[in-house]
Amino acid sequence: MKEAKAGCAYFAVVFAMGFVFGTVRALVGRQAPGVPEWALVLVEVPLMLTASWWVCGWLVRRFEVPAVTGVRVVMGGVALGLLLLAEQAVGIVLMRRTIEQQVSSYTSAGALIGLAAQIVFAAFPLVRARAEKRAR
Repeated sequence: MKEAKAGCAYFAVVFAMGFVFGTVRALVGRQAPGVPEWALVLVEVPLMLTASWWVCGWLVRRFEVPAVTGVRVVMGGVALGLLLLAEQAVGIVLMRRTIEQQVSSYTSAGALIGLAAQIVFAAFPLVRARAEKRAR
């Protein structure tokens, strides 16, 4: 169960950071109207992934999540599932999009880059497990 709790915490911390980063990206985008969204996302992604890497490590230690493949996959899967659900909720509730509009937003380059980054975020618990095993 600790892996599910760690996954929930991983989601919560990274989602909060992403909300801040996304807000800053949107504000910068308004000030630079000629810059495409995907370019702004490309600036944001390395910052988010670096922060996610450190948050993941901290939470693995805090929750004492063992470096076992299945356990770490659960941690990353729970975090990714919650992140995707929260992203849908933000689009529907805060941005007042329909479900169809929210789903179709994944066709933009910026959204696809973000989705790829979310998959990397979900893989971090497993990647860290493998790195921990090699370090021993």
